[in-house]
Amino acid sequence: MVCNGIRKNGRNMEQQTNIATGQPVAPTAGEPANTIIKQQTGQNTGRNQMQSAFFRQELKVFIWVTVSIVLALILAIVWEKSPLIGLLPSGCIFQRAMHIYCPGCGGTRACFHMLHLHPVESFLYHPIIPFVVLILADYYIGAVITLIKHNGKRYYYLRDWFCYIALAIVLGNFIIRNVLLIGFHIDYIGDLLRYWQ
Repeated sequence: MVCNGIRKNGRNMEQQTNIATGQPVAPTAGEPANTIIKQQTGQNTGRNQMQSAFFRQELKVFIWVTVSIVLALILAIVWEKSPLIGLLPSGCIFQRAMHIYCPGCGGTRACFHMLHLHPVESFLYHPIIPFVVLILADYYIGAVITLIKHNGKRYYYLRDWFCYIALAIVLGNFIIRNVLLIGFHIDYIGDLLRYWQ
């Protein structure tokens, strides 16, 4: 709120103007214009403090997510190049004991294919990996806009139904993959077809 001195009929009159709307606002009876200006200034200061706290929180989350992803990528690359992979037993308990795919089978290879920018192969090995990549891309676009605009608004949305979709993808992939394997002898991964021919 600002205060403008206006001379009318030889007297100085004070008029208050709302900063947000631009409309004149008259002080209440007995309330000096300076008091109203101080109140408006205090409200703006409180709003700026809230926006600054919101910005710091968003920046902290952004940094943690970025650091976690970078560490995961470094670990995946080191693991892929490590000679220890050949020394470990292949397959999971489901594969060795029941000769079927578990809900997570193919996830590691899907990550490696996504790292090599092969999204189709990644989807075939496990569709949850491309889905997670899409969610992360949506987050990063919104988070960058949030940090650039710095206006106290969030421009990305993490919904609960993302988790339900992810669960449906994992269970659906588990069911479809094993139905194709057992019922139709179709194994596009190629790990267990020999047990069902």
